[in-house]
Amino acid sequence: MARFGFGKKCIAALLAVGAILAGMLVNAAPASAADPQCTTYVSNSEGLLPSTRSGVTNCWMLRGNNSDGVWALQVSLTYCYGLYVGPNGPDGDFGGNTYNALKTVQRYHGITADGGYGRQTRSVMYFYPSCT
Repeated sequence: MARFGFGKKCIAALLAVGAILAGMLVNAAPASAADPQCTTYVSNSEGLLPSTRSGVTNCWMLRGNNSDGVWALQVSLTYCYGLYVGPNGPDGDFGGNTYNALKTVQRYHGITADGGYGRQTRSVMYFYPSCT
């Protein structure tokens, strides 16, 4: 009987630990996940930085986005890094050329080359015109 009771306690403890771990996995997300999307840009001593309308520069952009924030990113990719962002130059459309150019910059700076713009990329990039 004592052995059976010990088993129930162990099973209950394992289930509790499993529930806690499952909750941690569900809530696990990159720090940038809480950041808003870049929709425009600000101009400061660092250059033209993608930002939100309220001026937050810790924001993100991905392939498929189309905004003034993408345009500012493309300007820096073009004029600071000499990279091709499309046949018409900076146009605000985060397409394949911008994606590939951003991956090149990420590799250059030794960070994860995922082709997305976020906190980590912002922290290492050079921004126009401060890069000249």
